[in-house]
Amino acid sequence: MGRIDQATKSRVIVVVGMHRSGTSLVTRALQALGVALGDNLAIAPAPDNAKGHWEDRDVIELNKQVLSALALQWDLVGANDEALMDAPSLAPLVEQGQALLRAKTAKHPVWGFKDPRTARLWPFWRRVLLKEDDWQTSFVWTIRHPWAVAQSLARRDGFDSLKSHLLWLNHNLNPFEDITANQHVLIDYDRLLDQPRREVVRIAEALALKPTDGDAVNEFIGHFLDADLKHFDPPKEQPLRAGVEWMADRTYEALKGLTGRGGGPSAAFTDAWREVRQQVATFVEISRRVDALTIHASGRRELEAQLAQGVDRLREQLDAASQRIDESHAASVAGLANLQRQVAETQREQFHAASQRIDAASQRIDESYTASVAGLASLQRQVAETQREQFHAASQRIDENHAASVAGLASLQRQVAESHAASVAGLASLQRQVAETQREQFDAASQRINENQERLLRVEADVATLVEQ
Repeated sequence: MGRIDQATKSRVIVVVGMHRSGTSLVTRALQALGVALGDNLAIAPAPDNAKGHWEDRDVIELNKQVLSALALQWDLVGANDEALMDAPSLAPLVEQGQALLRAKTAKHPVWGFKDPRTARLWPFWRRVLLKEDDWQTSFVWTIRHPWAVAQSLARRDGFDSLKSHLLWLNHNLNPFEDITANQHVLIDYDRLLDQPRREVVRIAEALALKPTDGDAVNEFIGHFLDADLKHFDPPKEQPLRAGVEWMADRTYEALKGLTGRGGGPSAAFTDAWREVRQQVATFVEISRRVDALTIHASGRRELEAQLAQGVDRLREQLDAASQRIDESHAASVAGLANLQRQVAETQREQFHAASQRIDAASQRIDESYTASVAGLASLQRQVAETQREQFHAASQRIDENHAASVAGLASLQRQVAESHAASVAGLASLQRQVAETQREQFDAASQRINENQERLLRVEADVATLVEQ
C-alpha cells in the first residue's frame, strides 16, 4: 500500500451513503489509493456482496450499540431525532467512538471506514467526528439511483419500493450540510463502474491523496471492479413515479449534477436542498406507517426464527431417535447373527461328537467281526488238524464238533447282528437328540428375534407419534 503525503494532523476519511449504493467499492478504491482501513476488517464475500463489505468490525459494533441505546433499527424511516442523539445520555458512546478513532489513527495516520448506518445515525457521528480537533475529517459521499437501490433491497431484504425510497432520502439528506462544509467528493455508483479510472482520480484529487503504488490502483480497476456489479439499470421509460419516489428521483438528479463539478454546492443549490428537506419532512405520517409495518415484520421475522429453531431442535430429536432405533436394530441384527453363529457352532460340535461316537462304534463292530473271523479260522485249523490226526478214530467227534462250531458261529453271528442293530439304534437316537436340540435352540432364537422386532415396532410408533406432535 502506498504512502500518502499529509500534514502532521491525522486524517479520518468517512465513506457515507445509502445501503446498496457502492460504499464497499469506494472503500476498496480508497485502499488502492493508500488509505489504511485497519486490521479488523469484515471483507469476506457474502451472498449479498460478492466483493466483500470492507467494514471495520469495531465501527460496526459501535453502531449496533447506538441503535440499541436509541431503540432504533437501521431500516426505520422516521426522521432522525437529533435531540435524542445530542442527549447527554449518549456521551459515553460518543467518548467510546472518539477513543476508537484515536486508536485507529494512532496506528494509521490516514484511516478510512464505512458503514451505511453511519448516515442513519449522523447526528451521533457528528458529535464523534466534527467536535474533536485530533484529526481532520474528509468524506466520500456515494450515491446510486434510488430505483436501483430499491430493486436491490427488494431482492435482498424484501423491502417495498416506498420504504426503500424513504430510506434513500433519509440516508442522503441527513449528513448533507456537514459533508459539504468539509473536504469531500461525491461519487455516483454507475459512473464509477463505467469510468473507473476517471472517478478514482477524482477521489484522489478531491481528497489530496497521492498514492505511490500505481499497481494497487491498476489492480483495483482491472481486476476488482466488474461490470457484472451493475445488476439494475433504471429503465428509460418508467411507470409514473409520484410522491416519495418522485422526490427521491429529483434529489438524485440534483446530486448527480454535483458529481461533475469541483468545489461545494452553490448557494442556490443549498437553498433548494433545504426546501427538499422541508418537503420530505411532510412525509412524516407515511414514515410512521412504514415504520409500524417494519416493526411488525421484524417481530414476525423473530417469531419465524424462533419457530425455525424449534423445528431444528425437533429435527435433532428425531435424528437422535432414529439413530437410537438404528443402533437398536443393528444390535438386534448383531445379536441374531451371534445366536446363529452359536447355534451353528453347537450343531458342528454335536455333529462332530456324534460322528466320533459312530466311528468308535463302527470300529468296535469291525474289531468284533475281525475277532470272530479269526476265531473261526483258528477253529477250522484245529478241526483240520484233529481230522488229520484222528481221522479214523474221531469222525463222530468231528461231526459233533462241527455241529457245535456251526451253532457257535450262528450264535456269534446273532451277537454281531445284535451289536450292529444296537449301534444303529444308538446312532438314530443320537441323531434325534441333535435334531431336538437344534429345534429348541432355533425356537428360542426365533422368539428373541420376534421380541426384538416387536420392540423396534414400538419405538418406530413412538417416533411417528413424536413427529405428528
